[in-house]
Amino acid sequence: MFSKAITRTPSYTMGCGITGANLGRPDPELARAQHSAYVAALREAGLEVTVLEAHEDYPDSVFVEDVAVMVPVENGVAAVITRPGAGPRRGEVESMRAHLRTFATDLFEIDDPGFMEGGDVMLIRDTFYIGIDKRTNHSGFDQFSRIVSSFGYKCVAVPFENGIPHLKTEITQVDENMLLSSSRFAGRPEFKSFEIIMAPEEETYAANCLYLGKTLLMPAGFPEIRNVLQGKGLSPKEIEMSEFQKMDGGLTCLSLRF
Repeated sequence: MFSKAITRTPSYTMGCGITGANLGRPDPELARAQHSAYVAALREAGLEVTVLEAHEDYPDSVFVEDVAVMVPVENGVAAVITRPGAGPRRGEVESMRAHLRTFATDLFEIDDPGFMEGGDVMLIRDTFYIGIDKRTNHSGFDQFSRIVSSFGYKCVAVPFENGIPHLKTEITQVDENMLLSSSRFAGRPEFKSFEIIMAPEEETYAANCLYLGKTLLMPAGFPEIRNVLQGKGLSPKEIEMSEFQKMDGGLTCLSLRF
């Protein structure tokens, strides 16, 4: 499913980033330890992981998924460099561009007036499901759709206005045709072809899981969701995410996978 991933070491300034979680400031050293365990889990799943140095000028830069979308193409992978809807994060794009050139056969960019963040983009087989919200607008969606349609992909817009940071904050793929979702996305027609597991309200954070094909990662500390996933025949590996949860970040946010 994936063979490579790009991650970035958490900065010591991470606690100055954007968050509405109200869970306190993250412990930088604990965040780095948790990030190291995350990288180890990716490698254990068979991915070749590139770990970039911390970027102290950009507190949210550990969430590398938001600044680009990797698009599998016939001869490798193309990269769409986004234009984050959160203005303070737009400087992160420049520091990622050179690294993407190492891996991508083609580079594309979202231009003004469009904006997009990768946390709103969920690729399942040949379709990109894209949240339209405060971080990704219709212009960004339209630009992205034109780019990826040239490679044979379809795009489905998923507009929402319920105050969550990104689409994948509360709905992610956990198996080939199975999604784990919060109640906020219950009954959405865009996902009617999937089997949907509903996360209990008190465990909504764990709706952000990371499906790697043979491996499924989930945040540690959410026993109800773990039990439901196990009941579906899945074997999720739990990853400590407490410090990233404080910054509204989840498992998918911490890597660019391709």
